Amino acid sequence: MEDVAALEEQLRRALEPNTQTVKDAGLKIRNLLSKPNSIEHLFAILVHSQAPEVRQLGGVLLRRKIINRWSKMGTSKQEEMKKGLRHLLLNDPSSPVRLAAANAISVLAKVLIPANQWPELLQFLFQCTQSPQSNHRQMAMSLFNSITENIGDYLRPHFQTLQSIFQKGLQDPESQVRIASLQAVGSLVEWLKSEEEMRAFKALIPLMIQVIKFCIENDYEEEVTRAFETFDNLIELTELPSVSICIPEIIQFVLEVGGNLSLQLSIRQRALTFIEWILRFRPKAITKFNLIPSIFSVAFPLCAEPDRDLINNNNGKSEKEEELDEDEELLSAHKFGSQLIDLMATTLAPKFTFEPAMKYVGEYIVSDQPAKKRAAITALAVMSEGCYERMSEASILPQILECTYIGFKDQNHKVRESACIALAQFSRYLQPNIVDYSPKILPLLFESLEDSTEAVRMGSCYAIEAFCEELEAHQIEPYVDVLVSKLFHVLQTSQNKEIQELALSGINSTAAAATGSQFLKYSPTILPMMMELMKTDRDEYLKLRCRATECIGIIGNSIGKEAFKPYLLPFMELAVLGCKLNYDLLREYTFGSFCNMAEMLGPEFAEFLPTVLPIIVGSCRSDDGIIYDDDDEEGMLDESDDELDEKKDVHIRTAFLDEKSAACYALGVFASKVKQPFLAYIDEVVTVLLELVEYFHEDVRIACINSLNQILFNLHETYGTKEEGGIVHCHENTRQFLTLLLPLHFQRVKDDDDKTVVQTTLDAISNIFTDLPISILEPFAPQMLESVFELLKSKTVSQSRHEEGDEEDDQAEVSLILSGFDLTTAFGKKFGAKILPFFASICQHLAKFQKAECEDYRSASIGVLAELSDSIGPSVISFLPQLIEFALKGMTDQNPESRSNSAFLCGILLQHGGIAAYQYYQPALNQIAVLFQDPSGLPNIQDNACAALARMIDTGAQLIPLETVIPALLEKIPLRIDMLENKTVYGCLLKLAQSGNPVLNSNMGLFVSAIGRALSAKPEIDTLFD
Repeated sequence: MEDVAALEEQLRRALEPNTQTVKDAGLKIRNLLSKPNSIEHLFAILVHSQAPEVRQLGGVLLRRKIINRWSKMGTSKQEEMKKGLRHLLLNDPSSPVRLAAANAISVLAKVLIPANQWPELLQFLFQCTQSPQSNHRQMAMSLFNSITENIGDYLRPHFQTLQSIFQKGLQDPESQVRIASLQAVGSLVEWLKSEEEMRAFKALIPLMIQVIKFCIENDYEEEVTRAFETFDNLIELTELPSVSICIPEIIQFVLEVGGNLSLQLSIRQRALTFIEWILRFRPKAITKFNLIPSIFSVAFPLCAEPDRDLINNNNGKSEKEEELDEDEELLSAHKFGSQLIDLMATTLAPKFTFEPAMKYVGEYIVSDQPAKKRAAITALAVMSEGCYERMSEASILPQILECTYIGFKDQNHKVRESACIALAQFSRYLQPNIVDYSPKILPLLFESLEDSTEAVRMGSCYAIEAFCEELEAHQIEPYVDVLVSKLFHVLQTSQNKEIQELALSGINSTAAAATGSQFLKYSPTILPMMMELMKTDRDEYLKLRCRATECIGIIGNSIGKEAFKPYLLPFMELAVLGCKLNYDLLREYTFGSFCNMAEMLGPEFAEFLPTVLPIIVGSCRSDDGIIYDDDDEEGMLDESDDELDEKKDVHIRTAFLDEKSAACYALGVFASKVKQPFLAYIDEVVTVLLELVEYFHEDVRIACINSLNQILFNLHETYGTKEEGGIVHCHENTRQFLTLLLPLHFQRVKDDDDKTVVQTTLDAISNIFTDLPISILEPFAPQMLESVFELLKSKTVSQSRHEEGDEEDDQAEVSLILSGFDLTTAFGKKFGAKILPFFASICQHLAKFQKAECEDYRSASIGVLAELSDSIGPSVISFLPQLIEFALKGMTDQNPESRSNSAFLCGILLQHGGIAAYQYYQPALNQIAVLFQDPSGLPNIQDNACAALARMIDTGAQLIPLETVIPALLEKIPLRIDMLENKTVYGCLLKLAQSGNPVLNSNMGLFVSAIGRALSAKPEIDTLFD
């Protein structure tokens, strides 16, 4: 009893408002709790202490210690403690003490119920739910919530009983019981397994909604948040199709909450987050239940809710708004509404979202309310990614732009700012059509650079940067003078460093797009200022220094080494000094500028390698950006008293990873541009790249893969090849490095867990199989195909993590497979007829993609077959019946690209099929005639149809009604997009002309006219007629 009294006294002292007293008590409590009977002592205090606060603290410690000591207690003591905890739960007058007892019961239940060592607990809780005392019913529901969340599977036999109890609890006359029941219902979701259970759960949803409404009305925000999390968790049950039956009812409720202007914005946003969850996990339900109009009916008004400064049309912000800005969890209504519209547009097909959204855009853009105009323009901006095809149409894009132009004329600065941002988005997603409107767009942005409002000037700089990034040299040429003068003026006169950074970024984009001759005259003005900015080491100017460093690199590469020569050494000295500052971002930008210097100087950059490479390699090997939490302070309530936890939290700075990626990338650029002098450092560089090619972050692995490839190509170029007996051989150094690299690439395709890394690796292998001679590649062909086949069978590690319904992951999967197709095509083009032993196996693995629902899979797999069939030439006869049937069927596919590629495949098969292919000429001619009138307007289709017809004329003219075919072919000249087929088509016509073909002679007028059109459209084809 002395130990109990001593422990109780220290618990009392631990509650005193004196730091030193608490610290002393904590040390003594830790010592007392290390004794064998400490659990019994805590239980005694929980039951008998006269001070409720001491009993509560004893209960908290009991919960934390009980599991580790439970097995060391005798059975009688265990039973006594279980009985005592149940008694406290029902009878202790102190609510905090009852809660402490409940928490201890919960901890025990999670261990004892699965072991069938406390069967009477469930019956006890069932009885409590029927108690006339509301606190008993509430506590029982709270315990069900706790234990169901952790051991729900062990409660499955009681599902119907629990469902009945929760149904009754949600309708309890006492609000606290209803709220506890709501939380208990939430714990059921994670272990719903059957359709029957799902239907039973659905019956609870109307009752849950009523309780959530009560919580909203009475400001129980935490309870409301947890309830909406229950709905989110429900949607994640992708293995249960019947979850969808719950969606309309919940959607109706969350839209009701989200559109209620009288509620707190945080509650409204939390409700509408459910829609984001549906879009992520069950997007088809949105269209199935026709929910798009209802969702937009809330999202657009939400986006149109005015901010305070939009109403006042000033730049100031209230203190409350500044507080909201600091709260990253709470977006403004406008921002959240636009985010919802964005998600709808990027997740669902434009055919479902575009027209309903444009209904609101059309209504809002003519409103006299600035908030609605801003919402309309913002909606167009965020929709441009998901609806880019629709918005780029010739009949639609002018309307979209006219809506945006309206924003530039508005009196409200928020509307003008949104117009700038919209044009920036359009420049990224509505390419290439948006470039045609440069004469109207750029002057508007130039005018906005002089706007009286800082936010508009900033938006204009951002839009100009984005727009210029997408322009080619000839497109930007008319605007270079005004761009540079306007942006340089902003850079010199603005006091806002963020605007200065954006202006400098705009100058960088202009310099990158323009030719050296276009930008040469500006370098004497711009470069000295950039050099001055590179001298600052004040923290607030370091971002500007980053941009200035980038700018000099871009301009230097643009104007060339002779013009840049006066600045070279000072720039390199400042750049190297900058790398010594403790600023990741500056090193990242500096490494990019080193790459520009290497590209400009080529092998002459070698003089800087002794200085630059140690910095680059140092960043590759650095772990300064990895921060380990190592908190050695241990309080008296530390749960690790009995068992020290060795785990540490790890934090990694994003800028550190960007720097490391830039360093790894730079090594590849040096290998590619510096050429032979770089090879003096190859051992150290390869060592560090091989270390990092297994790095945990995908961007670093990608940079290493590309750089290793560049080193291989450097070796190949430096050491060259030699020919022996008609076979081209690589140098031994190249062969040895390839023998090291390719197996690593093959293994990475199979084992890497990131799809982007795997795609990069496939592209790297494709480049190798394209650029190196066949003699060095031949031993690796079986391994290469094995890795591709694993990919096509979806057996790689990265594909095992595929998330159904995740659009981004779905697209990554498609891109991955298409890269596999590209590699297979590169293999065929390199190996030619030597792929014949592998052809049947390749066809087998492509078969499922030819019937796939995904249009990209169908069209690309047909293209692969066509290229490989061309590679094996006449040997394709062995596969002709199956392939020609497939080609003819593909020419009627709903997808235009599939029809185009099928026409290409058909022509290749008939060209190489010889006499065996004659029986297929008439069906092919019938399909080509249809493709000549194809309604899609896709240029590839008619180009490939023309080429197929030309191949048929070359190999079987006697089977073709030339009287009708030749005029039809001549009418389709010139080819519009597939210039690789020029040789096929014009070569065929040339042969006919040289042989004096009477049908061509009788159509000589059409022939001359066709050739005239061709030469006018594509003068380079005149070499075909030399």
